[in-house]
Amino acid sequence: MKIVDLSMPVHGLRSPTYPGQPKPIKAALATINNEGYATNLWVLDEHTMTHVDVPAHFITGGDSVDTIPLERFVGWGAVADLTDLPPKHIVSADELKSRVMCSYTRGKPTVLLLRTGYDRYAGTKEWFNHPVLGSDACKYVVEAGFKVLGTDAPSPDREPYTAHEILLSAGVVIFENLTNLDLLVGKEFLFVGAPLKLVGGTASPVRALAIIMQ
Repeated sequence: MKIVDLSMPVHGLRSPTYPGQPKPIKAALATINNEGYATNLWVLDEHTMTHVDVPAHFITGGDSVDTIPLERFVGWGAVADLTDLPPKHIVSADELKSRVMCSYTRGKPTVLLLRTGYDRYAGTKEWFNHPVLGSDACKYVVEAGFKVLGTDAPSPDREPYTAHEILLSAGVVIFENLTNLDLLVGKEFLFVGAPLKLVGGTASPVRALAIIMQ
């Protein structure tokens, strides 16, 4: 097997963030020279860089990150390649369905990852020109039985956040700011994106990865 890192690095103040979101802060609490050991203080939003959104993010009374079974964050994956679509394109159900590529030899995929290619624009104005899912495409994700929707863009939608409303209300968790999805196209892989056990959390940073079966 081969492991592919799907997470973007967190650089403290140099990390790109969604508009209105605070920059993560990293500060040294102790150093090897002064205290004989090193440790850092990190201050960051739950939705910093590669992270997973859970129902509590948009749904009143929705499940928080600590209450969701870990099984929800692991599953066989499929990739939908959207890299040829124009900026800010709204993806329909038929477009999405026709682009889903996966192998079913070990089990039906429960994780759908959207490869937009916009991870390469992180921190620039172009970052927010990514394609988004239309409401019918979101309903297809739910009806097809996917429990995870991931994207290498900063979000699967824009205001009024239709994808978040539809997917999270159906219990589909959303991974944002993934990367290296090009390495998964046409591959059979197991997706893993375990969050921190943040009590009452609406989201959590993750170290997402894919295990490619060879």
